[in-house]
Amino acid sequence: MDNPKTPYFFIQEYKPSQNGGDPEPQLVAELISAVEINNWKTIKGCFIVGATWNFVVSEKLGKNKYQYFTEAKIEKLKNKR
Repeated sequence: MDNPKTPYFFIQEYKPSQNGGDPEPQLVAELISAVEINNWKTIKGCFIVGATWNFVVSEKLGKNKYQYFTEAKIEKLKNKR
């Protein structure tokens, strides 16, 4: 059985509607936690509200400093880094 040298993680958060709460802050907290626990610089994720997908790239800039980009079309995120 082959094992990847670097596992690929993609974190997602889902809410059936905006009335169920905003999944974006919860996703961002999970992305920051994953970056810190694993000593990574970047991670990808997605938050979904109903049928709308919002893709996210989160990056650690320095100690306790992060930035993230959100886009409904994943192709546009490729130019954000």
